[in-house]
Amino acid sequence: MSDRQYTPTPGSDLAATPGLENRDRHIDLLLGPGAQVRAGVQREEGCIFVAGIGLPFLRDLDFGMNWLALASEFEWPDNVVLEDMSYAAHRAMHRLQEVKPSKLILVACMPRGVDVAGTIRRYRIEDLPPLDVVDVHERLVEAVGGIVDLDHTIAVCRYWKALPDDTTVIEVEPAEQNFGLGFSPQVEVAVGKVIGIVRDEVSR
Repeated sequence: MSDRQYTPTPGSDLAATPGLENRDRHIDLLLGPGAQVRAGVQREEGCIFVAGIGLPFLRDLDFGMNWLALASEFEWPDNVVLEDMSYAAHRAMHRLQEVKPSKLILVACMPRGVDVAGTIRRYRIEDLPPLDVVDVHERLVEAVGGIVDLDHTIAVCRYWKALPDDTTVIEVEPAEQNFGLGFSPQVEVAVGKVIGIVRDEVSR
């Protein structure tokens, strides 16, 4: 993998952020289930699957797609697939059942309200509390109704055993959730760190 590093520019907008000026070039590849950031990467069973989840045009909550656009500028091993999974949880479940990755890394911004903005949290799926069937049902109904976020995807995919045993979640606490483009300064600073964490997970 390349040793090139992402250097954030706090306070910049989407057009001025390093790497994000290429976002439009990636949009067609990022849209829809099964879309790839890097064209030509084989979606083979047993691959390392890096999935971004976000809400388009909602600043920090759009972390998944914007982060993928930046991450795609780096070199990755041939068995790594970078893919946008910013869609309903049941569709994400079917996608993972189709790909059957040996390793999954989920990347997103998720408001928890327990850490300062820009805080990066990394955890394993087995560290989460046991599933609540009622909660899973409610999240599935909401997902069918159009709700998209990291927690809904995890809950539904866990329940139907679509997640590989080797699943890691990397989430960032957002600062800005309003309509707009680009990251808040706090989250922009975290972007390069998340790229480093994912590269470390890929190499692990």
